[in-house]
Parts: sequence; structure tokens; C-alpha cells
Amino acid sequence: MYTTVKIPEETRKSMDVLRGQIARKGLDNLPENFKRQLSANSCPFCYTQLKTNKVVYGGIKELHTCPKCGFSKPVMEIGVSVTADDVLKAIGTATLVALGIYVLGTILSESR
Repeated sequence: MYTTVKIPEETRKSMDVLRGQIARKGLDNLPENFKRQLSANSCPFCYTQLKTNKVVYGGIKELHTCPKCGFSKPVMEIGVSVTADDVLKAIGTATLVALGIYVLGTILSESR
């Protein structure tokens, strides 16, 4: 089931800028006031104290919900474990792909 939410165009543009900044610089370089707002325990719309529900489902460990307006903010825990073997496999795969592209390029350039 999908739900469409209409938001003002300026808000959408701000979200696009934020998404681009996160993609370029990572989450650690977000402005401090933005990080504080994300971690706040009050509703960003009506400023009511959020109620915390413990949930363990699909990476969500808590769900903060506003009892007044219904706004909800999930707290997700995402972890990645990488071993040295995984890194070596990735480097090997990338090398083989690059070599394949090089050989294909050489074959195509010689056939002209």
C-alpha cells in the first residue's frame, strides 16, 4: 500500500538539496542544528512531547509518535559488517570488470 503526501514545492526543493548534500558529504557533515532537530523528542509540527514505543521490526527499534497530531518518527538501526575476505572479493570483482571493459574497448577499437 502506498500513500501520497503533498508537500510545498519549497520543502521538496529543500529535501532535494539535503539529499544531494548527504550523497556528496555523508551524514557526519550535516549542520548541527539539523542533527539536533532530528534527535529532538518534540513534534516538529505542534511541539508536543513525542511518545516512545519500543518496536523491533525491519531495522526499526523505536517509533516516536505525537499523541496530538499523529506525526511519527522511526528510529532505525542500520549496521554493516564487512570482513577482509569481502573486501578482497570486491577488489577482485572490480578488477575483472575493469579488465573486461579494457579488453572489449581494445577489440572494438581494432575492428574499426
